[in-house]
Amino acid sequence: MDDDDLTAAKTVRFATFLGALGVISFAVGALAAWVPLFGEASGALLSWILVYGAVILSFMAGTIWGVAIKESRAGRLVWAVIPALVGWAATLPPYLLPGDGGSDVWRLATLIVAFGALLISELIDRDWDSWYLTLRVRLSLAVMTFLLITMLRLV
Repeated sequence: MDDDDLTAAKTVRFATFLGALGVISFAVGALAAWVPLFGEASGALLSWILVYGAVILSFMAGTIWGVAIKESRAGRLVWAVIPALVGWAATLPPYLLPGDGGSDVWRLATLIVAFGALLISELIDRDWDSWYLTLRVRLSLAVMTFLLITMLRLV
């Protein structure tokens, strides 16, 4: 194995490690929704997980932005902004939204759909190494599952 292969292998392992660490916050949010140990802090943790979800969604969309710039694909730049806007909308306080302002169930469902749409777009576009797509599928499914577990507690 030459130095480039070793560096690539380390990058894959480190990206996997960091991705797994990122999923832990979603797992804690799901746990907090169901375990009475968190008491009144559960509401604060729900807000925390919504904001964290919006940040991670924006971060993941940023990878699309990077590829679009590298490959001079203007249309992809527009698409890369949409997940950030959707994530932001999911964190808006109810009084800034039309009607009854939506519920936490709506906010969580919005994030779940946004993570799914982002993943599908990456799978369709195929601008990624296979290890990255595999990692993205695993991480996205884990995130969507933990958000769904959290949401089910609220219904």
